[in-house]
Parts: sequence; C-alpha cells; structure tokens
Amino acid sequence: MRAAISTFLLVALWGISASAEDPDYHAERIALAESPEYAPYSLQLLQYTLLREHHELASDPETTISEINAPLQRLHDLYPLSIQANFQVAVFLEYVASLTEPAEDKAQLLEMAAAKRTKAEKILKSITLGKDGKSFSTAFQVINIMEEHAVLNSMGLQPTGQALIESEGQIFDEFTATDKNGSEVSILFDISSFYGKDEK
Repeated sequence: MRAAISTFLLVALWGISASAEDPDYHAERIALAESPEYAPYSLQLLQYTLLREHHELASDPETTISEINAPLQRLHDLYPLSIQANFQVAVFLEYVASLTEPAEDKAQLLEMAAAKRTKAEKILKSITLGKDGKSFSTAFQVINIMEEHAVLNSMGLQPTGQALIESEGQIFDEFTATDKNGSEVSILFDISSFYGKDEK
C-alpha cells in the first residue's frame, strides 16, 4: 500500500480556485506565445520529461503519492495552460480518490479532478471553437506542438505524415492522418506564433 498524502495537502496543491467567469483561454494562450520568454520547444521537452517521470514513479509500488505528485505539480506550475498536464492531474486525483476511505475526502478529490478535466477541455475548446482545420482560414491556431497532438487526439486521428506550408506570410503544419474508420484526412494548424522560436 502506498504511503498516503493527506487530502488537506492535495487540496492546498490542486484546490479549485473560485472565479466569477470562465477565463479566456484563447487570449491567455496567445499572450503566452507572444511573451519574450516563451520557449515552446524547451517547454515541449520539459513536459515530455516530467510526464514520463510521473508515469515511471506511478508504476513503482514503492513510491509515495507525494513523490508521484511532484513532477505533475512542477509541470502545472510552469505551464498551467497545458492540456495534457491538466488532464493528467485529473487522472492522478481520481486515482488518489480510489485509495481514499472517508467519503467526504473522496468527494473533494473527485471534485478537484473534475475541475482539472473541465479546464483541459476548455483549453482545447479555445483552439477548436469555430475551426475545422480543413483550410488555411479555418486552421487550428496553436502555440506549440503539444497542442497539435491534443487536437488530433481529441478528433480520434492517428498522424501518418506532416508537411510545412507557407501561405500569405503564415506558417502551417499540414498533418495527414487516419480516422477510426481508416479513412485519410488532412488537418491544418497555424503555427506562425511559435515556428522557429527557441528552436535549437
């Protein structure tokens, strides 16, 4: 049995912050991409590294809940707009809830998990709303490669190819992908906000 982390501590780390209205995640994402310190490729590597560390710790029965939580906490602190990080926090909190006995504590953890899952869905929606990725004018505007993969995954698409396209001063990624029926589709992403930025 894993050494438990207190529900109180998890609430302090992942607690739901009250807000009078939904944040404008589209505006927040674009503002982040336009900030001078934004480094999308470095952020991508960091997310991959921390999520891998989280999964490796979770697969080791000797690690504590607190140790498993640590890489997720660091990633979320550095990149709170990460779709994958918010989704993984939700999965983690649901797992901890399954180990929790007092019904009141379990309910609180599940409420936090639902809030993180909803946040991930809303960030994703801020990319896909009003877009279908079928033309340059309806391309999904993303600020890093992680968002591209989150959109493709949400559409149930498996990437099979990728090409870089320039059109009227904008840079696009064109993905070829197969859907669940095996049909091939083409999806466009506007990557102008981050293309070449901090790339090594």
